[in-house]
This record gives sequence, structure tokens and C-alpha cells, in this order.
Amino acid sequence: MKLKFFALALAFALAAVLSFATPEAEDTSGSQMATTGPQYGGTLTMLHQRSSGDPPSPAQKDSQVQAIEGWLAAIQEHGMLGDYRKFGGMGTGEFMFEFSDYIPWKYTKGQLFESWEITPTYAKIFVRKGVYWAPNKEQQAWMPARELTADDIAFDINTFWHASWGTRFNGTLAKDTYALDKYTVMCEFENYNSQFIYYIGDEDRAVYSPPELENNNPQLWKNQVGTGPWMFESYTIGSNMKLTRNPNYWDSIVVDGREYQMPFIDTFVMPIIPDDATKMSAVRTGKVDIIFQPAVGQWDNYESVGPNLKSYTFSPGNGQSVGFNTKKPPFDNVKVRQAMAIGTDRMQFAKLLRSDSKPIRFHPQPPTNPDFFVKDSELPADVAALYKYDVAKAKQMLAEAGYPNGFKTELLCRSVALDQDVASIVKEQWAKIGVNAEIVVMEPSAHAQKMYAVEYNGALVPSGLDAANPVIVLTSEGKTGAYYNFTGMSNPEFDAIVTKIEREIDEAKQIPLIKQASIVMMREAAYLPLAQSVSKIYWWKYLKNYYGEYSLSDGTPHEMTPYWWIDQAEKKALGF
Repeated sequence: MKLKFFALALAFALAAVLSFATPEAEDTSGSQMATTGPQYGGTLTMLHQRSSGDPPSPAQKDSQVQAIEGWLAAIQEHGMLGDYRKFGGMGTGEFMFEFSDYIPWKYTKGQLFESWEITPTYAKIFVRKGVYWAPNKEQQAWMPARELTADDIAFDINTFWHASWGTRFNGTLAKDTYALDKYTVMCEFENYNSQFIYYIGDEDRAVYSPPELENNNPQLWKNQVGTGPWMFESYTIGSNMKLTRNPNYWDSIVVDGREYQMPFIDTFVMPIIPDDATKMSAVRTGKVDIIFQPAVGQWDNYESVGPNLKSYTFSPGNGQSVGFNTKKPPFDNVKVRQAMAIGTDRMQFAKLLRSDSKPIRFHPQPPTNPDFFVKDSELPADVAALYKYDVAKAKQMLAEAGYPNGFKTELLCRSVALDQDVASIVKEQWAKIGVNAEIVVMEPSAHAQKMYAVEYNGALVPSGLDAANPVIVLTSEGKTGAYYNFTGMSNPEFDAIVTKIEREIDEAKQIPLIKQASIVMMREAAYLPLAQSVSKIYWWKYLKNYYGEYSLSDGTPHEMTPYWWIDQAEKKALGF
């Protein structure tokens, strides 16, 4: 659901003209390098997971996840977030916010929402007082720097409800959302859905824009206004987006007994660089301070930079997979799908993704979310067998299902290097059990169209398979007709369990139901999870108060940036 002070030289976009010189490692322990506390000023340059191309329309009616995750969430804030300062590296360290699309409730806090009250029939959202919209000088011609109100929140929710992705609210918001008073929003339910607070709180779409924006070209980036730590400054197509510090930002942080208003950095630059090698060169030469999720093939180059470039490796809660079209033969037969699972060597994919040290089983719940993960000891024998590679048994099962000589099938994948590599390995492995897979490579947009409509023949390599949010995975990927159910899976027993999960307010009571539904989903074998992904983050050590966290909401790293500062002396000592 709903994401000018620094000029990038032309050479920044061209790998051939970037210097690959690595600064010598220096002893930064001397008194001249000592950091006595947070520092204001400087420029933060960040490459995030959407930095390979220009941002699409930020208009709420377009509901572009790429726009929100990569860019807009730096300007507009979520209703709730992961509690970075309490549980992350700067706090207890008990939860490092590694998931790409999920924060367990116990690690969240209110952001624009100060608190909330939820019942089976309604939810009251109490809006944080003293938060102001922050238009820049040009935007002030049509938008005053006024206080955020409950009317603003209600307007935003209702606007999205009628937008292209508003179908996510089906069965969740069925009556009305309106302001009870200046700081209280009332949301009335026809049917309670346990994911309601996620959809309006920390889901990728759940960033809030002012009503005034709707009448002032909301598809233009220069008009984006929010309450966040950053204000829009400029956007140059194919080059970068620049934001400037919001001097009246509402939040602050206490460090060593002293309170500091955030953010610390003056200018926030997000470059647009399509080429992986050019990204790496920009980091190596200090033109970029931090990069999220660089290409796996470049990891060795980043590691060669030396100890001044810090890194963190994590499992974002997703992975590579194959989906079967369960609406058409031969994959409408569950025995065929189970045979394909047994006849696929998942360890080969784990090595490809560099996750061979991680557990193979990651879907529908990952082991990094132990409250909901179905342990090996809890798996029925027939389900556990699906994760044991056995070519002979797979052939036997296909024969029993009516395919003694195997069959031919299509295997769709995107024109993306990793997906094509995955498809090639799948084809090679399936040939061993008598299945001849014809790889069909498609442009991502055409591939997505067939995937979401479940209008493909045979099998498909999707863009990824989420496994972090225990409820959303089950409801969106497995429930009959769900928006991300690209296999066409339909199981009445599963649907009935998931409906109970959606209606249950008590998370403790959801846990056994989630495990029960997960077992049914694994047995269905509509999805063939191959291996979980691992990702890395690299940043220069002069970037302070950052410890490797990935996201405080649904895949957006921007909410961490107001906490960071740059040690200017240490940066200068590194030659930058």
C-alpha cells in the first residue's frame, strides 16, 4: 500500500570515468577524530532499492509502490513505525528491522498516530498533536504550513480507498472513515480485519499527504508535501532527487542526556544510477555514503574496499520461487505439484543466492519470525517430505498422477539476469524427472500482467515471494481470489482458517491458526519456494548512529535517516 547544495558530476553516472582508488585505511582513534556527540550539517547521499530508475508518479490515485518505497516516504510520514531508538542497534538490539515488509507489533510505535483503539466494529485513531505540514517556499503559494488534523488523516484514507489499490481495504473498511474531532479519526468496520492497522499504519502505501495536494497536480514531484524530516528541493530526470532539512520537524532524540531536534543532516540526495558497476564506483569513491541491497554479483568488490566501509548482511523475509498455475493441467493436480517440489534441489538455488548457510524452508513463515514459524518437529510427515530432494520419488509420484513419461510445460520469467539464472537451473533440474520446461522470457511489465491475472501456461518465476508478515502472506498469496495469489490457489479449508485469523483481535490466538493455515498452504504446493534471499547494506563509517537496519515500515529505509549524522572530520580524513 502507500512509499541543491550538492551537485552530482556528469561522471557520476559513467563507470568509465569514475576513479576506483580506495582511500588508505587510517587510524581514526586519535583525539582529532573523537566524536563528542551528534553533528549538524552536511549532505547524505543514499542509493536505495529503487535507485536504478526514475520514480513514477507519486499521486495517491496511482498508488505506485515504487514511488513511495524509494522516494516519497522521505517526505511524507507513516502512521506508525518500528521503534528504531528502542529496539534497534541504538537501543537494545533485540530486533534489527531486517524484514522488507513487516514489523511485529511488539516492536512498533506511533508516528503520526499517537495511539489507537481497536474493537471488532470500529477503530479510533488519535492523531499526534503539534505536527505541522512542511511546504517549501514554492509550495506555500497553495499550501499553508498548518497543523496536521484528523480531517487530513480521514481524507487520505478515504482517497486511497477509492484509488487503484484500494481493493486491499475490501472487507476491512466497508462503512466510513471520518474525524470525530480535531485529533480523533473514527474508522467503522463492516467486518473487522486484523491487518487494518497495518494497512493504514506501516504498510508501504500508508504515508500521508495533505488534502490540498489533490487539487495541485499531485502527480508532480515538485508538489509533494509532507510532515516528514525532509522537504522537496529538486528532481532531475535520470540524475537525482534532492531534499532539504525540515527546520520545523516535530521529532527529537536524546543523546547522552541532551535533546536534539532531528534531522541532523542538511541535504538528502538520492541518485538515479541504473548500472550496478557504476553504483559500486560511486560508493568506493565516497560519492555515495550508503547503499541498500547492491547486486549480489558486486559484493566481492564492495568487500575489497576495506574496513572503513562497513556492512551488514540480513534476510529480508522473502526469496526466490516458482509458482504453478493451479487452474490448468497438469498443475491443477496437487500430486503433480508435490512431485515438482520433491524433484527440485533447493540447495542449488541457495548457493546462487548466497543463502546456503540459511534454512531452506522460509515460506510461508520464515524462521526469523519464531513466534509464527512452524518448526520441523511440528510438520506432518507428508509435508516434511516435500523438502527432501528425491528424483526417484518425484518420478514415481508423476507416474502415479498419470504422467509416467513426464510432460512439457512453459516456464515464464522476467528479462532480469537473476530470474533467468533461476529459470535455467529449474529447467535443468526438472529435466531429470522427465519435465521439459520451455523458458519464456518477458519484459517485467508484461510478465506482471500475466502473473497477477493468472493467465499463463504452466509455471512462472515471480519477481519474488514475500514471507515476512504472517497474516498478509496467507491472505494475499493463498486465499481464493486474493490480489497476490498468482497461482490461483483455492482451498476451502485454508480460506476458512484464514478468515478466522483475519477476524481475531488477539494476536496470541492467531498463532495456532497461522501455523495450521501454513501447513495447509505447504501441502497444497501451489508455490515452490526455492531459497530465501539475503541482502547486504554498505556504508562508510563516518555515517553515525546507524547499525545495519533495513526498514522501519514496509520496505522503506528513509525513516531512519533523521537519526543519522556525519562525522565531518572522519570523512575528511578518508579523503572525501
